[in-house]
Amino acid sequence: MSGPSTWRDFLERRGQSLESLGLAERAVGREDALRAVDLVESERGTILGGDVYVEDGGRIESAYANWYSERRDDEPIESFATRTCAESRSYIARYPNPPQGHVLFVLVVAEGT
Repeated sequence: MSGPSTWRDFLERRGQSLESLGLAERAVGREDALRAVDLVESERGTILGGDVYVEDGGRIESAYANWYSERRDDEPIESFATRTCAESRSYIARYPNPPQGHVLFVLVVAEGT
């Protein structure tokens, strides 16, 4: 894709910086993560996976959880992109809430999408 990216803009506006962890990514809560997946899908993007964090009292820590999708040898790129969004949506929706704080997600989207 070329031009402005709606999902990137969305994450920039809605996401929390992970700079304190030495990371350039932005993390979003569950509902925003699901919205971001929708935006990536609408732009025919591919989500390679993601990472999970927990924010509690202003402090963000890794939940040491993640998901990923790999392209099958015989899988067309369009099918792979659709599947990655479905798998990401499912993982985000079913990830349990932490006992304290709230869960945050980082999407890893394929370069060039």
